Amino acid sequence: VDLKDLPKVGIVGEILIKYHTFGNDHLVDRLEKEGKLYVMRPVSTKGFKRTEKDKTKILSLYNDGYNQTYEQFDKIKEFFEIN
Repeated sequence: VDLKDLPKVGIVGEILIKYHTFGNDHLVDRLEKEGKLYVMRPVSTKGFKRTEKDKTKILSLYNDGYNQTYEQFDKIKEFFEIN
């Protein structure tokens, strides 16, 4: 795949494809290095599991993601060339 011809993309929750590197040929890493992909990764999962039922933990992780987005908002706008 010639990465120069691809549009820019943002992914939230890249963990879903990150662990399938054999199948995606490290596409996330390649696109991110080429400047074609903006990936936000959680700073910490706080022991969060995919089947988590504790609403306090779920809300805490959500708030972390919200705050991380707020902190990176200028970088996100710059990446997508939004004024």
